[in-house]
Amino acid sequence: MNSDLEDYLIKGDFEQAFHIAQTISYDELEKQMLYLAYENESIANYTFINLLLIELESWKLHGIAYKLLTSSLSFIEGAYVSAAYHARKAIEITSYQEIGPLEDLLFLYTESLTLVSQQEALRLAKDILNLEEDHKLAKQVIGKLSNVE
Repeated sequence: MNSDLEDYLIKGDFEQAFHIAQTISYDELEKQMLYLAYENESIANYTFINLLLIELESWKLHGIAYKLLTSSLSFIEGAYVSAAYHARKAIEITSYQEIGPLEDLLFLYTESLTLVSQQEALRLAKDILNLEEDHKLAKQVIGKLSNVE
C-alpha cells in the first residue's frame, strides 16, 4: 500500500497522486484505490479516478470507477447509476470484446432491473457467450429471459 497516495488523496493533492498513479500498473492502482475506498469511504477516491479518466481515458480506468461505485462507495445515492455509465463506456471503448465490462453491466441487471433492460441484458449475455461459451451467469440470464419472452 502506497501511503503517499493515500495522503495526497486525503489532502486533495490530486496532482501528486496522479504522478504516483503513473508509476504503477492498472492492477496495482485498482488494488490500492479499492483498499483506500474501503478504509476511508471518501468520494475523493472516485473523484481521483475521474481525473485520471479525463487525462488518460481507458476501459480499465472505467472498470476501477465501476468497482469503487459497486463496492466501497455503493452506499452513495446514485452509485449504481454512475457505475452503469462506467460499464457502458468500458464496453464502448472495447467494442464488446472484453468480458469484464460486459459482466459488470450484466451484474447490474441482476441487481436492478431499472438500470439495464431485459433486451440489453439478453444482448450482454449473448456477447459474453461469444467470448466465453460456458459462462454461467450469461447462460442463466438467457435461460431466465427466454422464459419471459
